[in-house]
Amino acid sequence: MTAATPAAVDSPAVLAQPPDTPAPTPVIVVGAGLAGWTTVREFRKLEATTPLTLITADAGDFYAKPSLSNALVHGKTADQLVSTAAACMAAAQNITLLAFTQVLSIDAANRTVLTDKGRL
Repeated sequence: MTAATPAAVDSPAVLAQPPDTPAPTPVIVVGAGLAGWTTVREFRKLEATTPLTLITADAGDFYAKPSLSNALVHGKTADQLVSTAAACMAAAQNITLLAFTQVLSIDAANRTVLTDKGRL
C-alpha cells in the first residue's frame, strides 16, 4: 500500500507564494564602494529573494578605502588591495553584478536606469 505524501503540498515554500502573486520588484544599487556593498549586505539580511542588481563603473572588488594611502607608500598595486573579489561577493549575496557599466541616467518616475549597456 502506498500513501500520498502531503508534505509537498503543505510545505511553507509551496504555500508562501500562490501562482497569481506578482514577482517582487527588482532593486538596483548604483556603486560598489563601501556604501553600495553595505546596502547589498543589509538588504539581503532583510530580504533574501528579491532580485538585486549592483551596477559599478569599475570591477566592483571590495577593499578598505583607508588602505589606499598606505598602498602608495608601500608600493602596492590595486590588485593587492582587494580583500574580496566582486564575483565572490555577488555570489555570496545572490545578486547580479554589472561591472564596468556606466549609469547614464535614472528615471525615478518610470523606475528605470539607463546604462551604457542598456535599460534596466
